[in-house]
Amino acid sequence: MAQQYQTKIPKIEPTYRKFNVAIGRCSCCKRRVRGRTQAGTEAQGILMSVLRTAAQQCKNASDFLAETLRAPPQLAPRLIATTT
Repeated sequence: MAQQYQTKIPKIEPTYRKFNVAIGRCSCCKRRVRGRTQAGTEAQGILMSVLRTAAQQCKNASDFLAETLRAPPQLAPRLIATTT
């Protein structure tokens, strides 16, 4: 007979944010272009940094991210700036 354990994971409430982003057209090629928000720019920078680090270490990006997020706080790099 084997023992099994069950952990109840608490429900995480979503965070909703509304952004007003400018949309226009390039005057040269007439392509649709969009502005960027500060939060979007920061998130993209963090993601690109994680992907680049995974590539440099020859690791799968999703495995590297999961490994990084599961690391103990004292060993994990700070990916997201903390606000107080």
